[in-house]
Amino acid sequence: MVSVVDTSPEADAATLEGLRLAFETIRGKNFDQELSECRSAEEFEGLKEDLELFRDHILVDIDDLLLRVETAAQEENESDSAGRDDDAYDRYKDSRAEAYFADQELSEMLGSLRGDS
Repeated sequence: MVSVVDTSPEADAATLEGLRLAFETIRGKNFDQELSECRSAEEFEGLKEDLELFRDHILVDIDDLLLRVETAAQEENESDSAGRDDDAYDRYKDSRAEAYFADQELSEMLGSLRGDS
């Protein structure tokens, strides 16, 4: 929307005010949903760039929104990291169980050859 409308310093004041009102509507109604749908670093960066476009063209304050994007991106990154740690532990645990059962089977086979059973 911003890139289609003339936002140069010579632009109509009413047009710029309309864009600012539209941005405030987005801030109040749509931003939380947009933020909650971000899952990757690229999506967070895209949202940040969109906000900066509004700031640069219609001179709105976005500092609070940028902070929320950065916080959410960090939380998502930490969550991903914890998930990778959990996956690594699960793989380790599974490999240890497989090794234990393989050792058990080997002991049973050797025991049967020796006549221990």
